[in-house]
Amino acid sequence: MSEIFRKSALEKLSAPEQLDTLVKQVSSKGWLMLATFGLIITFTLIWGVYGTITTKVNGTGMIMKVSGMSNIHSTTSGMISNLYVEVGDEVKKDQLIAKVLHKREQFAIESKIDALLKLQSTKEELSDIGHADLQLVFSMLKKQKDQIRLQIKMTKKKIKEMSFRVKSQKELYRKGIITKTAFTNTQYNLKKTDIELKNLINSLSVKNIEAFQKKREFENQVSELGQRIIVRKRELRELKKDLIEQNNIKSNFTGKIIELNVAEGTVVHGGQQIAVIEKRSDTNNLRAVFFIPALQGKLVQNNMMAQVSPTNIKKQEFGFIKGKVNYVSEYPASYNAIMNIVVNEDLARSFVQNGAPIIVYATLLKNDNTFSKLQWSSSKGPTVHITSGTLCQVQVAVKKEKPISLVIPYLEAKLGL
Repeated sequence: MSEIFRKSALEKLSAPEQLDTLVKQVSSKGWLMLATFGLIITFTLIWGVYGTITTKVNGTGMIMKVSGMSNIHSTTSGMISNLYVEVGDEVKKDQLIAKVLHKREQFAIESKIDALLKLQSTKEELSDIGHADLQLVFSMLKKQKDQIRLQIKMTKKKIKEMSFRVKSQKELYRKGIITKTAFTNTQYNLKKTDIELKNLINSLSVKNIEAFQKKREFENQVSELGQRIIVRKRELRELKKDLIEQNNIKSNFTGKIIELNVAEGTVVHGGQQIAVIEKRSDTNNLRAVFFIPALQGKLVQNNMMAQVSPTNIKKQEFGFIKGKVNYVSEYPASYNAIMNIVVNEDLARSFVQNGAPIIVYATLLKNDNTFSKLQWSSSKGPTVHITSGTLCQVQVAVKKEKPISLVIPYLEAKLGL
């Protein structure tokens, strides 16, 4: 046997001090690590089957009243001569906000006024001089008519005498006392005098017509000036009305002035923004208006829950405001569309700096038990009022999946199943 096994091996087997040595087993620390590893695998499997992974999209925007905001623009160019409101003032629809002074239009009005005053002065002078001239003409015509009437009276008397003479001479001519020539001359003179009477009567009528024509001519001149004055007054009135409409910048809505872009003395042009008004509505409901990159924004749908985090509130301490999506724009929005919502050029540019975004509205849920009257993810939320115009970060949960549903497709792809 000694030839089969080595001597050293036989010595170890025959040594009595090694026969009572214990076999080493796994330590308690090893068992603890093994148990921990098993628990991790167990919980991972449970979470993989029953847990969820939420996919969220992020957006930035502003908390606003549901009624929204609106710009107040200048309707013309000029200088702000009067400003009647300050930031924070409550205004009503059609309330006067400011006045714009127009030098060119003011000069046009002054020119119209000068022209009108000249016409009125001309009319007054014409009226005064015309009345005096007319009185003089009427006085001369009256004298002439009086002379003609006197001549008519004398001619009628002469005709009466000559008619009597013709009647007398006719009897004498019949008796042969006077010659035919003498009788004929008397008849001729009677006819001649009768013609003179008719001419005098006609000249009297002519003088009456001349007086009427002079009066009519004067009245026509005065009437023409009067019509020109009426036209100038109407033009002046319309110009003043247009200027007042352009001068007076009014509020289009009832609400509160939240931004003023001008001061007295500021030179403005037509269409320039003068102020921003927060429109008043029957309710003070707030909503988050936010903007999400187009590719991610198309994942958002109505009634999805939104997590609205005002930038002035510590999210780690107070959490977020709960909201519910109630509008998603169908197409990416342009700069002008966003400008119409936020009414601020810098903000609008910041929201489109990474491309045209999708516009999303989310109603902020209410909770009367919190200071802000809004529903927070924490119990009470902060002790501050959340007001319109507050910038915010928003997350929308667009998908919830079981972890195992993500692992299985991955394994199938790797194993080629």
